Amino acid sequence: MAAILSMTGYACSNTDSRFGRIGWTVKSVNHRFLDVTVSMPPGMESFWHLADETVRSALSRGKVECSLSFVPREEISVIEINRELAAEVVRKADEIVSMSAHPGTVDPMQVLSWPGVAIKHSYSGTELEKALRDSLRETLSELIAFRAREGEKIKNILTGKMRDISAEIQKVRQQLPRIVAWEKNRMKDAVLSAGVEIDKSRLEQELILTAQRIDVAEELDRLTAHISETGDILEKGGVVGRRLDFMMQEFNRESNTLASKSVNVDVTDSAVEIKVLIEQMREQIQNIE
Repeated sequence: MAAILSMTGYACSNTDSRFGRIGWTVKSVNHRFLDVTVSMPPGMESFWHLADETVRSALSRGKVECSLSFVPREEISVIEINRELAAEVVRKADEIVSMSAHPGTVDPMQVLSWPGVAIKHSYSGTELEKALRDSLRETLSELIAFRAREGEKIKNILTGKMRDISAEIQKVRQQLPRIVAWEKNRMKDAVLSAGVEIDKSRLEQELILTAQRIDVAEELDRLTAHISETGDILEKGGVVGRRLDFMMQEFNRESNTLASKSVNVDVTDSAVEIKVLIEQMREQIQNIE
């Protein structure tokens, strides 16, 4: 059984590494899909994909904001030489030297200072990448734990709402025989008071059709089945937000039919209360991954 995860969460961490102090902050809110935004400090933009991939491997839904802070122990950099450009600069410099009245040698530092010859990559290296990834994974574990705690709260709320819906279903079930009998008597009284002669068999057929029209037992059975199915989904857990959202559509369909068939104020009240409870469940489900 997997945990139900809320899409709302927050986690931050600070890790001391041999490169310096690594700090991650990750927060998330509900979203239809997975939307990841990564913020990196100057000089570390090359690690953007590392952070993005790590977040996407851990989460399935939500609007996620991930930011890195980094305080180096000392400047970490790698200088790469553009050899082709450097060779061209040296050749041109040799040409100029050969034309000079006072020939000499080419100064290597001047070659290095030529734009594009020396390329400085700040904070690169696979060891630093590993340190950043490991630190971010730990932070994401804290975020997931946070989301699991929130998910458990939502699960308890949904379970309570379903108990309330079951109670309303039971109220309607208990009233059904009385409601059907009342509607039949009302029709008979209406025919008698109108002084209209009608064949008894025809009247019985009309009464049967009326009883079928106002009988909501089938809708109550479906609502009960939806409660059972939703409970199973919650118990199974995992990424179930979309499945639960679909179940709310099914709940709504049956509650609308229940309300449309109602000929009794008590049934109408129960139908309205069920619709309110379903809407409250739907709002909570919007936060589930």
